[in-house]
Amino acid sequence: MIKTALKWFRRVVIALLVIVDLLSVYSLMHQKINHGQPPSIAGFRGMSVLTGSMRPVFQPGDTVITRGISPVNIKVGDIITFKKKIRYADHP
Repeated sequence: MIKTALKWFRRVVIALLVIVDLLSVYSLMHQKINHGQPPSIAGFRGMSVLTGSMRPVFQPGDTVITRGISPVNIKVGDIITFKKKIRYADHP
């Protein structure tokens, strides 16, 4: 009985490790193809809070899950994330 339980436990752990590995490869490939854009899964992205501008709700280093919406749907009080687009002509 214990051997069977250990066998199943090992299988579950191995399956989870394989899933994590596949997600890591997907993430790396996505960032390479999309020039540094954070990877998304089903439209959701994990992002890190970089500054203290969102205190007290979020602290620097917190991870948030975001999804894209149309700018016309943004309301006062919504928490938003953005990425500044850098044009190469702006940099020497």
